[in-house]
Amino acid sequence: MPLAAELEEFGLEVEEEEHHSLVADSEVGIGHVSAPSRRHALSLTTPSKEQRSLLQSSNNFSNTTRLLRPGILKWATLVLALAIVVFVHLGQERDETEYVELTLPDVEICQDDPEFTLMVRSEKNCATFVSHVGKQPLLEARCNQPIGIPDEDDFQKLLKHFCRRSCGLCGSEDALLEEGAMSEAEIEKEVEEVAEEIEEMEKEMMEEVEKVIEKDLAKEEEEKKEQLARNREEDDDDDDDDDDDGEGVALEDEEASEDDDEEGEDEEVSNDDEEEETDQSTASKNKQPSAASKEVGAVKVNDSNSKNLYKPTKTNNASANNNGGDFGTFTLRRLQETRKATQTLIQQLEQYYNGKPQATRMMFDSWLKPWKFQNSNSRSSRDRNDKLIDTIARALVTEDQEEFIIGTIGSSVAAGHDNCHYDSYENQLERTFGPVWNAAGMKLVTQNAGEGGGCGDDYRNQAYCIAQNVSPNVDIAHYTWTYFEEGDRVEKYKIRESLVRWTQRMERQPPVHVLNVLWAPTGNDLRVEQELADHYAKYGYNAFYMRTGHTLGGYDYEADKKNGIDHYAAGFQGDGYHNVTRYGLKEENSNRRDSLGVVMRNWHPGPLGFEFVSDTFSYVYSKAMIEALDLIEAQMATGKDPRQTWSSSQRTISPKESLPEPKHCDPAYCVVDKVPGCLNFEKPTFGLQGAEVEDAEGSLNPHKGEVQDWKVWYENIDIWHMVGKQDKAIFQKRDDKEICRHLDQCGGLSATSSEDGTVVFRLPEMEVGLVVICGCCGKDVARTMFLQNEFLEISYNGIVLDKSKWDIFPNAKCVRLQEKFPTELAGQAYLHSYLSVKALDGLKAPVRISHVITL
Repeated sequence: MPLAAELEEFGLEVEEEEHHSLVADSEVGIGHVSAPSRRHALSLTTPSKEQRSLLQSSNNFSNTTRLLRPGILKWATLVLALAIVVFVHLGQERDETEYVELTLPDVEICQDDPEFTLMVRSEKNCATFVSHVGKQPLLEARCNQPIGIPDEDDFQKLLKHFCRRSCGLCGSEDALLEEGAMSEAEIEKEVEEVAEEIEEMEKEMMEEVEKVIEKDLAKEEEEKKEQLARNREEDDDDDDDDDDDGEGVALEDEEASEDDDEEGEDEEVSNDDEEEETDQSTASKNKQPSAASKEVGAVKVNDSNSKNLYKPTKTNNASANNNGGDFGTFTLRRLQETRKATQTLIQQLEQYYNGKPQATRMMFDSWLKPWKFQNSNSRSSRDRNDKLIDTIARALVTEDQEEFIIGTIGSSVAAGHDNCHYDSYENQLERTFGPVWNAAGMKLVTQNAGEGGGCGDDYRNQAYCIAQNVSPNVDIAHYTWTYFEEGDRVEKYKIRESLVRWTQRMERQPPVHVLNVLWAPTGNDLRVEQELADHYAKYGYNAFYMRTGHTLGGYDYEADKKNGIDHYAAGFQGDGYHNVTRYGLKEENSNRRDSLGVVMRNWHPGPLGFEFVSDTFSYVYSKAMIEALDLIEAQMATGKDPRQTWSSSQRTISPKESLPEPKHCDPAYCVVDKVPGCLNFEKPTFGLQGAEVEDAEGSLNPHKGEVQDWKVWYENIDIWHMVGKQDKAIFQKRDDKEICRHLDQCGGLSATSSEDGTVVFRLPEMEVGLVVICGCCGKDVARTMFLQNEFLEISYNGIVLDKSKWDIFPNAKCVRLQEKFPTELAGQAYLHSYLSVKALDGLKAPVRISHVITL
């Protein structure tokens, strides 16, 4: 059956009773159509005003380019007669098939619909979105893309039906009339061709109708089967409902208190919707911790502190959301919902920071290498953009990925110390950027592995633990150890470069983004850091500077300082742009509201400082999300399955030689095919351990039958550990005080005397043969606890190691027991190995092993 637009092309008019209209405002994106309550068949009417005007022009004008040649009216009448015959026949078959075509807007023949608009980053029409496209493939892709809302038969109207002239749908009749040079023979030939085309279109459309009917029947049958399966699953789960409900209580209560505290935030920035609330009802059935605790013998070696996070599923309502084309669970409709949520967040953040220009300066230009997603002339900038966009696109289209994970390793800044944990930037990021991922049918998860300096750790040893401190399948890795880097510029570049290279050995090859709460460097430091960023642009490396972002907003901090006002003084409220966080606006407790306006507690940011950090990451990632969605939609428009391009299974696994030559790090440790292994007894950890504590009775244990009674020890702390005095006073008597508890806690595997005997670690497969152990607690415990401890004996595969060959590495709480595989094992680098640590008679002080690092 011909489309209404195709009939108009031949001079036939469509009823004007009920037309579609696209709504294009700040809240609505592509495909939000105001659907009519019922639909009418196409029918013939009296000549339109355009047709009458054309006929009258022969009497009113002498211009030969618009006069009808002799015989033209006769042939035009013949065309109309043929069309009437065809449509009478179509009307009969329409009754038989019960298929009704949607009416299209009544627009002038061979013209773009002047009222048609759509949202693609901003409001566009046919002229701005289509007519100036120079590349034919892109033009065809845009013209052939569905507008997004199907009718009851899944029949899609395309963009070209509204942008007829821009998309080249106009026939040759205008040009022929203007030339006024068609002979009667040519006209007769044209009429015959038109008649044949109409007949062919009728045949093709009838075939399409049959396919739609068959598809609908199959779809209905499949939905019935799925509903029956869901009903059976619900019946099977009835006995477990009480347990599931119990698991969700703590999270629901916490979220209830969050709703009370951050109602203002929900109104201004969050895009929570009914889909998220529906998905949360199944939280207890879907949640899976990122890393489970594991018992080995009598020792609990991986006590994960990951939160019980709600995990939505991409398959929720998948069949209802699939708008043509089998593209998996990330359907066109879900893509459009995700774009709408993302655009809403971008607009709200730009409004919050006084418009797009200021928001761009503050949140794009404050990075080591400023972000520019449009019209970038820099190759390194395009590479950096592509890495972030690719990371997001893969997460969206990968069928079995239901979480987008941002994992942070870092100091007390990352941990959020001197604040409630709820106010850390990671938690604020989860609440701000999370609704975008909810719209995509996923869950944003932030893993906060930040820790204070009391355990003695710093960037030098914790970078080796990237795959245990956070999940090995993180999508983006954050690094916030910058305070500890001061004074050791050479070492910091070694570690940062190593970290960037090691993350590319992880499952999802995450980009590394550095958070620095001070200002951007200058001079030689700036040059070296920029060189490193350009060297690893292809892998997404970049760094953000909080105070530089504040300054770029235009506020005159220097003038305030001259007047005795220091916005970065401890406890100062207001950053020059806002005096309290968004969620603090609705806080009823005035003391809590004041606390939420603090920029810096001391050297640690306060809630308002962390809000800007969270907003910056949200803004950058949302802009990259829009780019990813555009790429995915372009492939959908051509009928290509985006999973063939971006699914995780399609990610290229590159050998170590594919990375550029290192500039700072030791090639022996950073040019490798494996990420380092780590067994970390400190909290929190979200990933997988490297070494394991061997079962005392294990058949391969080289010390089987000997005493093996080392125990896990943890620092004794309470809920108020590293919570600031101001918040402690506020929350002591509140029911929601648990939101203040921080995750980090010092710990280790401990022996206090020779009676504890030996502990045996089964080491993972190693590539280099590096073996390091670290002690707890303190920044320089390695010398007394290990190097100079005569009452400690350490063996590797049953051979006692020579202490004279040990050294302090990579920091003063750790010793390197083995730099690489022994020469005699050089040809057997992947043998299963054991490390044994034995407490001897005379041990005077506890030995506590916090880490076992291998490579």
